[in-house]
Amino acid sequence: MSNLQPHRLRYTLPFCLMLLAFRAAASEFSVVQHNFSAFGSEYGQDTIYVKDERMRIESMRENKLDSVTLVDGELNKVYRLDKRTDTVKSIELREWLAESYKAYRFSTFAAYYYRDKLDHLKTMKQMGEESVAGQATIKYRLPQSPHVKDTGPEDLPILWISQKTGTPVRYQNTVGHGRFTTVKTWDSPVPGPQLASLFEMPRDSMTVPSVPRTVFAFSNEHGSHLLALGDVGDPEGVSTAVCEDGKRYALKHLGKQGADPKKDSGRDVVQNFRFLEGNVYKVRSGFAGGDRNCLIATADFFAGRQVLKVGRSFASSSKAGCSPSYRQRIERLRARKVVRCVLLARVENQSVLALEFERRPKDALATVVLVGPEHQTFWDLPGRDDGQSTWRVDDGGHFKPGDLSVLFAFSHESFTELGIAWVGVEGTSLSYLRPKGGRFFLYRNDYRYHAPR
Repeated sequence: MSNLQPHRLRYTLPFCLMLLAFRAAASEFSVVQHNFSAFGSEYGQDTIYVKDERMRIESMRENKLDSVTLVDGELNKVYRLDKRTDTVKSIELREWLAESYKAYRFSTFAAYYYRDKLDHLKTMKQMGEESVAGQATIKYRLPQSPHVKDTGPEDLPILWISQKTGTPVRYQNTVGHGRFTTVKTWDSPVPGPQLASLFEMPRDSMTVPSVPRTVFAFSNEHGSHLLALGDVGDPEGVSTAVCEDGKRYALKHLGKQGADPKKDSGRDVVQNFRFLEGNVYKVRSGFAGGDRNCLIATADFFAGRQVLKVGRSFASSSKAGCSPSYRQRIERLRARKVVRCVLLARVENQSVLALEFERRPKDALATVVLVGPEHQTFWDLPGRDDGQSTWRVDDGGHFKPGDLSVLFAFSHESFTELGIAWVGVEGTSLSYLRPKGGRFFLYRNDYRYHAPR
């Protein structure tokens, strides 16, 4: 039977009676969620499939499948598949609900369905009955997240529950003292059997840890200290850095510095190093070079990895083009004409290339590929249908290979891993790529924001 039924007698009688009606409904159904911005426009839809204690949430953004979230209520596990990178992150159900609640970006339907695992929904207060979209509902006030700033007494998260099905019909949250309201609505649930395969993990994906062991960092102007750009599971356990000069550096964790609200410009640049929030590390011996990008991690992470020599090229140089044999090889493999191809770097006896394919209607595609004597590994970079910002913000619709560079390369279990920096108008995206089945997967990504200059 569905989880949407009264648990203990902590709800008001009308609420219990409403949910009793859902006991007779099927425990397998699907429902569509519509997401609206504070400006009233619908920016995406989620299709939700439910089979007893399991749930699948397919999130569409810009008419493309953005992510798939699989929830297993019995195992208390959540698996989130990022379709852009084909990587899967696993997390405990309670932790997923609690973390998403902090930013108030949680999947409201899932939060309500598994509400016994989310403490704040246990205190939802009944506000009366209302008709919403032609349905008789019970209106409930939810407690506002303490992590949402600039709120007043008029800012109320409200949830309307159908008296017929016991499922959410509408959710809205107002913030900014009544200035901004975001809305989610749900169609009526469609009962019916759901395929078991919907709730299985895809085989052609790569699982990445929900508690990361690696994070990108950048050095101060002297190269004596590094500042982590994101969170890592064990900050004190991080002891080694590999920077874009290809060298290893021993680190000492100095602690986490707080942001200076008066001096922090919000930019990840050396001039703002002392004012940014983040974990700070001292380079134990020598200097890492000023304003360098580095990957930092635990000693055991680097123990099984050999740093490879990277011979960098200059993608803007006319001499950096691909050989005709490489171009023809890629075109044959991808069944698509290559319109631009440049050499980014050489790693041992392999080449790292950046290519742009011939454009098709609403289909712009570039790729970074590692080419060896008998293999090739692709990291595809699909563009948006936006002539002003196709790959990066304000790129004018142009793919610019010169903005890409190879930071480092590792040999691990007979495969080659890459670190890639991609400079844009507003900042630099830093990516650590691991291979599997002829493809690179985005294992870690951090961002250095530097706009406006």
